[in-house]
Amino acid sequence: MLRLLVVCLVLLILLYGVKVALLQLAIPMESALAPREDEQSRTAQGSADENGSNRSELKAGQAAYRRNDDTKAMTLLSACAEKPRDPATQGACKTTLGELYLTGAGVTRNLSHATLLFQEAAEVGDADAQFNLGALYGALHVPGGDLQRREALAVLHLYAASTAGHPGAL
Repeated sequence: MLRLLVVCLVLLILLYGVKVALLQLAIPMESALAPREDEQSRTAQGSADENGSNRSELKAGQAAYRRNDDTKAMTLLSACAEKPRDPATQGACKTTLGELYLTGAGVTRNLSHATLLFQEAAEVGDADAQFNLGALYGALHVPGGDLQRREALAVLHLYAASTAGHPGAL
């Protein structure tokens, strides 16, 4: 019985190693398959003119953030977050903008501003913002603060993110 258990554990570890190796091979391929920036901006301009949404600015801002072009990402995402056309897209813009403030990418790191942006995005139902708020409240340790309230907020936001289908909160 013990021998069978050890064999199963070894097989699981082996399968996990194969999974990790395949994921590492797949990640560099994404950047090779991604459209070039000028194609993205041309497509983004056309879609913004056609339907008036700011989804193109969101996609271009997220692409700039992934390329570590923080100033361009900040410009695009700030413009996207200010446009009240589509609440879901505006929430996604605020979430990504909050991640910039949370990590200090291109701006001074500001946890309170990041939390405010996450809260605004979570109010319109953005699952990423709800997950980020849950993680922040769960990890936030303020001396003399209300621990039970923070834990309750963490659970509340993580539950909201899981019901919205966020893979990290499931």
